[in-house]
Amino acid sequence: MRKLTMFKAYLGLLILSIIQFVAIAFLAEFGFDYKLVIGSFIYFTTTFLCLKYIRDIKPIVLLQLITFPVLLILLFFNFADFNSTWVSTPSNIFLLSSSYASYFFYKSKNYLVPISFCLIATIWLVKGESVLRNFMQFGSSNGLVKEKISIINMFDITGKPANPVNTSKTVILDFWNSHCVPCFAQFPFIDSISKKIDTSKFELVVVNVPLNGENKEDNYKLLAHFNYSFKQLFAINSNIMDSLKIQYFPTTLVVKQNNIVFRGDFLDALNYLKIK
Repeated sequence: MRKLTMFKAYLGLLILSIIQFVAIAFLAEFGFDYKLVIGSFIYFTTTFLCLKYIRDIKPIVLLQLITFPVLLILLFFNFADFNSTWVSTPSNIFLLSSSYASYFFYKSKNYLVPISFCLIATIWLVKGESVLRNFMQFGSSNGLVKEKISIINMFDITGKPANPVNTSKTVILDFWNSHCVPCFAQFPFIDSISKKIDTSKFELVVVNVPLNGENKEDNYKLLAHFNYSFKQLFAINSNIMDSLKIQYFPTTLVVKQNNIVFRGDFLDALNYLKIK
């Protein structure tokens, strides 16, 4: 009877930990901002309360049950398809660290543990995550590069060939794909920038990269009813990803005098160019 009771306790705690992980993952969207900080605080508090009030389960076993869903994601999905899931790794490690910090605090009753964790988390939130993300996604910790760019063959919606870097201006190229939700989310912001940018110095171009048999007409229709004012061009095919070393969408390139001088996200590109 005791074994059955313990099994139910283990199973119940595991189910609750899975629900907690799914809820926090949905809240934080596998990003790293204040929402994940809230999620991590929840993990810290949940772990501490379980350790304090659940006496029938050994503390180390309880910790393992709480962190099991996070460990499963890290060990299975990241190893199975790291290129697609690595972006969630810092968030998952942060959640794990929250529970472990809570465990060590419970065992030691030393307030330096949560204080140190908060300090490390703050440093990571302010700088560490962006450095890692830039390096993993764009190959540079700060986005600054110097790469010769070849002629880019693109078309406008009418089918007329266009080479957007054939200009003396500084060119901002934002690459997107129709399957990229973050791309669509930032279009209103890009549109607001396009309306106030100094066109004598800068050229802002949003470039669609077709994947899986897409064509420019279908992708044009996706944005047409929003009446965005930014310039739109379309790559011939996905080969441009190889020639320009684009691995993720959205990716923003800044081109000056036929050289790529910045590779990263759109907001960081604006900061680099001191555009507000």
